[in-house]
Amino acid sequence: MSQLTYHVQQVGSGWTVRHAGREYTGYSSGDAALESAINVARKLSLNGHETEVVLEGTDGTSSVVWRSENTVPTIDNMMDFSAVTGPQLQGGKRQSGEP
Repeated sequence: MSQLTYHVQQVGSGWTVRHAGREYTGYSSGDAALESAINVARKLSLNGHETEVVLEGTDGTSSVVWRSENTVPTIDNMMDFSAVTGPQLQGGKRQSGEP
């Protein structure tokens, strides 16, 4: 299977998740957009898809904030919601010290 990538980017005062030519708008914070993208990517990864979430900076930089692992789904890893965390954003910006 091919890799599925979700791009999270601030657009104006809101946040957008892009995937496969579609844009999902209306997120009021980067945390909300990241959480949504990671949740979807994680669920798809449990079905065998390789997935990742990329945070696009307003300065043109980008960084992978979440990437699936090639593991066989189990009850334990399907219930592990601690993996659904990415960089915490403060006021729409990454906290200092984060990549």
